[in-house]
Amino acid sequence: MSELTATQRAIRIIVAQHLPGVPTDRATSYADRIHVNTPLSHIGLTDGAYVAATLAIEAAYGFDLPDELWEGAKTVADIAALVDRYASAEAAA
Repeated sequence: MSELTATQRAIRIIVAQHLPGVPTDRATSYADRIHVNTPLSHIGLTDGAYVAATLAIEAAYGFDLPDELWEGAKTVADIAALVDRYASAEAAA
């Protein structure tokens, strides 16, 4: 198994913080159970929780992405790639 990127690790934690039934103080340890390529719907992230998670990600990384970009992100790996692409574009600007 390949090593996770820093972005993937951070996104897993944010996603875990928004999963129903995961206590806040256990989100970081729960995040280790999330495989980056598992669809978010399969780990229990509801639509409302997904929106909350994307808002938390935007706040953590200091940007605001259009909803249509978020709609295409179905896994932690997708979200991390989106964050990395946007952060790279912002750094280049």
